[in-house]
Amino acid sequence: FRSLWSLICAAQLFLAFTIQPQKIDDGLPAGGGQAMLAAILISILSVIIAPALVPGLLKVWSLPLAHLGGPWLVARRSTSWRASLSGSAVALLGLGFSFTAALMTNLYTTESVVASAHLPNKINQLDTLVMIAILGLIALLGAIAVVAMTSRSRQREFAILRCGGSTIKQIRAQAVIESLLYTCTALLLSSVPLIVTAVGEALFFHKAGLDFLPDPAIGPLMVVASVSFISLSIVLLAPVKKAYSAPIGHTLANE
Repeated sequence: FRSLWSLICAAQLFLAFTIQPQKIDDGLPAGGGQAMLAAILISILSVIIAPALVPGLLKVWSLPLAHLGGPWLVARRSTSWRASLSGSAVALLGLGFSFTAALMTNLYTTESVVASAHLPNKINQLDTLVMIAILGLIALLGAIAVVAMTSRSRQREFAILRCGGSTIKQIRAQAVIESLLYTCTALLLSSVPLIVTAVGEALFFHKAGLDFLPDPAIGPLMVVASVSFISLSIVLLAPVKKAYSAPIGHTLANE
């Protein structure tokens, strides 16, 4: 299935960069949106291969952070230890980020071309925003559910860290850093759909004689990422309070 989906993505990507626009008088050329579709297919592919892709990607880009020591090192090792759950959470976040990047970048690029060429076309933003809100919420809730499944094991982990002399401030910092690692890895996954959509759609309009104006939707993507980061931090911080309110021996005995 992975091979088949990879071939579908490759075919759509080839179509997106080779399709010729159908010119229409006093309006946008017909046949656009192929790059956005390719970006969405690539987003789904990243979810399919997430178990193999995400753990390695997270380890590679976060390697310099390990040298900071303390909570940074512990958080990085914690995400590596929970590789399968980390992969699932990041994949769901990445899917939401990628859909936001693809849809909003297509919208922004089209608006930039319309404004530059003074075309009479009116772009409907409401449909795009509603779709992004629904898809983003579903992806975020899925990621939160995956992370929440580790609540009991995290209480044991925090109890062990308490035995090692870690303070509640350090453990809270670790939880927030883990959220940051998940969010940044998901942003890396979404960077490919973002670039594909921006370049592909701008190139399509350029073939029709319009200005080459790729306009990646960095702002909306950062907003979605920030909301996701805060939400994950809240979920990951919940076991910290429970771990410190319960005796260490009782927590370890239950596990």
